[in-house]
Amino acid sequence: MKNNTISYEIREQKLLCRVHVVPSMIGKDIRFQLIQYVRVHDSRPVNRKKTVYKKEIVIDDIEQYFEVDLSKIWAYSYEGKKIDIDILAEAKIDDGIFFDTRISEEIQYELGTKPRVLIDSKSLIQPKDVFNFIKNFKAVPYDARIKLVGLMIIAWIIIIVNTLIGVHDQMVWEAQTFLYSHYDSDGDSSSPLGKSLAWSGATWALVWMMIRTQLRRYMKFFFQKWIILREKAQKFKMHEIIGGKSRVDLHDVQLRVVACNIECGQYTRGSGTKKRTVSFKEPIQGVLLHDTKVDFIPKNTDISQYFLWELSFLEMYRVLYPEQKVSLWHGIWFHWEVQLIHKEYVDQELTWDPKLFPREYFLEA
Repeated sequence: MKNNTISYEIREQKLLCRVHVVPSMIGKDIRFQLIQYVRVHDSRPVNRKKTVYKKEIVIDDIEQYFEVDLSKIWAYSYEGKKIDIDILAEAKIDDGIFFDTRISEEIQYELGTKPRVLIDSKSLIQPKDVFNFIKNFKAVPYDARIKLVGLMIIAWIIIIVNTLIGVHDQMVWEAQTFLYSHYDSDGDSSSPLGKSLAWSGATWALVWMMIRTQLRRYMKFFFQKWIILREKAQKFKMHEIIGGKSRVDLHDVQLRVVACNIECGQYTRGSGTKKRTVSFKEPIQGVLLHDTKVDFIPKNTDISQYFLWELSFLEMYRVLYPEQKVSLWHGIWFHWEVQLIHKEYVDQELTWDPKLFPREYFLEA
């Protein structure tokens, strides 16, 4: 073997890398590192790298060995729908004035074989919320009703005034516009009315989120205590985990516990001053851990007494991957939540910190 190379083997969760160098490299400094690399599946991707292990030594032989405990850095290979995650072993040898010698090797380390699920993960995690606005409005406390009316009045005033400004600016000369120019930052022609409608849409989306928050106040829905995991196969009594009371009678209530992975990444669109970075979160591998329906729950009643069943997370461990975050917007997220679904009132959700679940539980036995 004459060239500089990297080879490796994995035993359980121990990675042993062998860096072979030519004799002239002996006495030089070498920096060995493992890098997580997220590749986004897009024509204009924004990829990200993260160094998860680094060690620097002086080369004293043509073969240098580096042992890494993968369970501590928690990096694994992944091929997905929107992203891939590669693990790269890289060695940089300080042997040049301007350019140093670099050698690298891709590490294949997969966490067993995760089954592909056919369920629509996005619909599972974000079910369509159908509700009766009038009934929901009457069910919330008096102060929430005042806030709802105030939010809608303010939103409509802003949207109407903003749209009128857009119509005015669209029909007058550039020097007579109030707010929206006929040109964008690149000097190209632009529609003032289109800009105003875009801002009106964004305003309504923000206000609608605030409205839904107030509409959820027809009941209290909460975690009663923290889950304490002691073993992988542990079961939990659902009535000890969740609690709540409704201000109105609830008919045909559905309680679900769901979980999924989320592929996260970024790509770019536009050019010049219009160039922007788009972030995405794609739910995948959705799993339904439990689904129970109750015909009737009286108002002002502790709802927990209607859900007397045990919850196990074994299927979640079998199907999902543990979190692997390479940046704030790149990697594999893990998400689970409890959903209370009703046809006449806004749905309720409870989410928990994914760090609750030990990552080793997601490894195949």
